[in-house]
Amino acid sequence: MDNVNFNYRNCNDELAIKLLGKLTLEMQQLETDLPKQLKIKRIIEEVIYNYEVSSKENSLVVSDLEPRINYFLATKKLEGLSPETIKNYRYILCKLYKYLNKPVTCITTGDIKMMMYKESENKTAASMNTFMTPIRLFFKWLQNEEFIIKDPCANIKPMKEPKREKKPLNEEQVEMLRDCMLSRRDRAVLEFFLSTGCRVGEVGNVKVKDIDFQNKTLLVIGKGNKERRVYFTERCKRAIINYLKEREENGIVSEYLFCSSKAPKNRKINTEPYPKLNNRGYQVIVDKMQKMANIEMRITPHTFRHTFATFSLRSGMKPEIIQQILGHNDVGLTLRIYARVAQTDVEHAYRKLVS
Repeated sequence: MDNVNFNYRNCNDELAIKLLGKLTLEMQQLETDLPKQLKIKRIIEEVIYNYEVSSKENSLVVSDLEPRINYFLATKKLEGLSPETIKNYRYILCKLYKYLNKPVTCITTGDIKMMMYKESENKTAASMNTFMTPIRLFFKWLQNEEFIIKDPCANIKPMKEPKREKKPLNEEQVEMLRDCMLSRRDRAVLEFFLSTGCRVGEVGNVKVKDIDFQNKTLLVIGKGNKERRVYFTERCKRAIINYLKEREENGIVSEYLFCSSKAPKNRKINTEPYPKLNNRGYQVIVDKMQKMANIEMRITPHTFRHTFATFSLRSGMKPEIIQQILGHNDVGLTLRIYARVAQTDVEHAYRKLVS
């Protein structure tokens, strides 16, 4: 009887992904050209179709966690996940690798729980659930790809989060923010959030060329790389134009609608572009607004999104239309906001009647 290697596994797909990953690193123009990546992957698969590629390991206890993570991330990149999401996944999965430097087939539920215990020392329940998302997806992917038999995360329940209602701003609070002595950039940021209802990550990627000032609209790329159209008000338009005019006068060059006020490092010439505002930068701006307006409630960029939805519902806009503008996959999310608005209106009517 011939000797059979029971550890043998065909690695053609893995090789194709790894080769594509190496090519993408060497050829930067491929990073944002998904159709080109898919074409190259198909060519690689055609070349190696008549070959059987297997993995070579020199040790029985070698950790294959790092290459599996790279393979997983490359696969997710091909599926269309945004660069920011891939970056966050990589950061968290690198932590997993540093904590559990062992073969994926040897990782147990106990290992995952011990890592969670260590991480939870300085994280809230909500932060821990966010932290665990890419790890859960990674092990589920390993199981689906038959790298492991059992998913060690399968029986680990999400941590219970305290239920806190996300309150929108009321009309008085919005006017208090508008009355603040804001810079032209910060005023444009405020009006853009209030009139579009966009997520902070979506606003961060908006470029000046995306803006249709005549029709007061633009296309944004939301979750899952889905494109949708949003609109802005005349007040917002004027705020943006004033900000861009000031930017031009000060020699600030950037393709992004909102950029950092700090000059780029090693800025030798006036045409050196300023970097876009990141999520933390937007929160700093909102914190400054909140302090200036002396508003007690905690405000985040997402607060403006809830405020937009609430004001739109109160003005009579249909939930289905708001769903499209906000980019909700499920109209149920919009209807839950509607339910909160309806309850608030009931209380207001009652108080007005009995007072």
